Amino acid sequence: MRNLRTAFGLLTTLPFGMPEDWRPGDSGRAGIWYPLVGIVVGGLIWLSWRVFILYFPPLIAGVLTLVAWAVLTGGLHLDGLADCCDALLVSATPEKRLEIMKDPHLGAFGGIGLLLVLFSKAAALSSLTPSAGLGIILAATLSRWFILPAGLLPLAHP
Repeated sequence: MRNLRTAFGLLTTLPFGMPEDWRPGDSGRAGIWYPLVGIVVGGLIWLSWRVFILYFPPLIAGVLTLVAWAVLTGGLHLDGLADCCDALLVSATPEKRLEIMKDPHLGAFGGIGLLLVLFSKAAALSSLTPSAGLGIILAATLSRWFILPAGLLPLAHP
């Protein structure tokens, strides 16, 4: 149960809480539970969309669902996206790019990348049909499952 709690604590803002004696190595051991976290996250995103679409026009429902998504995940993926955009879209040496990724400030490329992705997600969510629940759940599940093989890749920095 410790690893399951760690997985929810790392990937969501749900009130599972991290184990008090958490250590960095626990993240890898919790990985087996990431797809289950994805199923829960996907289900909650789909449920949010279903509720919002009852009361709001599709575009507003899409934006509100996106807000719920960011709150549910703590915006962790958005922070990483902004860091990557800042580093990868600038003309710089590999060393400078790694330095940029560590910088906690949002740069122009990070802001542009975030806007483009968030606008695209809002547009996609606003065009969903009522039967799209499985697609949302599958996307959230697979995105968390792909973290596992990505962990086998070498780190970008030495």
